Amino acid sequence: LQDALTETQSINNEQIRAEVLTELIPHLSDALLKDAVTAVQSIGWEDWRVASLAGLIPHLPGTLLKDALMAIQVIGWQDRWGKALTEMIPHLPDALLKDTMTATQAIENEEWRAKLLTEIAPYLPDGLRTVALQDALTATQAIEDEETRAEVLIGLDPYLPDVFGALLSLWPDLLERLIQHSRQDVLVDLQALTPVIFKLGGQEAIVELFHAIQDVGRWWP
Repeated sequence: LQDALTETQSINNEQIRAEVLTELIPHLSDALLKDAVTAVQSIGWEDWRVASLAGLIPHLPGTLLKDALMAIQVIGWQDRWGKALTEMIPHLPDALLKDTMTATQAIENEEWRAKLLTEIAPYLPDGLRTVALQDALTATQAIEDEETRAEVLIGLDPYLPDVFGALLSLWPDLLERLIQHSRQDVLVDLQALTPVIFKLGGQEAIVELFHAIQDVGRWWP
């Protein structure tokens, strides 16, 4: 297998090298996996590097996961960075989860930051989980595309009890953003926010919202 790994590293075509590495990785010993990490890091084209990292991560011992995390963080495009990190999160030891959360909080793209913080939250200890979910909720507010924002809010739905305090403090700002949108976009947002509204005001709030939508439709057809 050492010879096979060496031969793979000598392949000039990066796509083929990445594909062969991905096939080879499950059969490598722990001693050879370190060389495999180095081989993956040498792939210049980020799409192929991400694909190889995704195949590599589930097989890595804890001592090499930090190297893999560093390899992910140097990926230039944050959507690719996010895809690789999503594959990695379930395999991370506790010692690396805080570092991963910190790296995720630094992502500039609000959609990926919110999605990844939501992905990592279930694996974090209670204190860090609450912070991650609050940051995800804040990032969600800044997403401009209505459908994407609604999708991220739906992803946050199972964790609403963990961020109830943040919901209360962010709710006025969220409503202010909503009134700046078109009627159609507001309806999309309200549909996604239904679990939030129920959490804040119960069934009564849902009924009042329904009547308010009906009233607006009658008054301003």
